[in-house]
Amino acid sequence: MAEGFNLLSEGFGLTKEQRRLIIRVLWVAIVSTHILWVCGLLGFLGLSPPFAWAADVDSLRQATLVSARLNLVTEIRTQTRAWCSITDPTTREAIATTIDKLREEYRRVAGGASPPEQRCPS
Repeated sequence: MAEGFNLLSEGFGLTKEQRRLIIRVLWVAIVSTHILWVCGLLGFLGLSPPFAWAADVDSLRQATLVSARLNLVTEIRTQTRAWCSITDPTTREAIATTIDKLREEYRRVAGGASPPEQRCPS
């Protein structure tokens, strides 16, 4: 590779100093372009920075919390239906413990809000 570059530069009649200058200029151009890209200053060219914006992270976090709350409410409903339909006291005790854990998890995810009450159908 280096030999090919030497032959090419000799074909153009470049001296060693000129080759060094070209390499230095290319290196500075590549590094500067990379810095501009990472800082988001090349957005007008359609090159968005490789990092997420804070607003994107916040919206993703919010969507994750909503999904977790919905999943927990669904699981609480399912466990409540099972608790209502089972008559064995040992199994009901285990299900009640699971429901309590799910309710605590919901409170943690929802910032202290209580989950909707689930009652046995009459």
